[in-house]
Amino acid sequence: MGAGCSAQKSDYISYTPCKTSDISQLEEACQCAAGTFNECAAGKFCWDNFSCEDFMRIPQYNNERGMVNVLQQSHPLDLHSKS
Repeated sequence: MGAGCSAQKSDYISYTPCKTSDISQLEEACQCAAGTFNECAAGKFCWDNFSCEDFMRIPQYNNERGMVNVLQQSHPLDLHSKS
């Protein structure tokens, strides 16, 4: 390193970019959102919109209009669900 530069190899932080998927759980912690450091833990989902979520998103197709609505899978112990 040049004179006056005191950075050590341990001063640099590396991160792993997530592979986005609305339906596949992450196998290891990774960076889902820009400007973060491996904030999305293993077992979570890095949705296609780069948000780290606890549950998968399931597309629901509306044949009449040809539109796609995205549903969030609810957790079986979610006490706030409206069922």
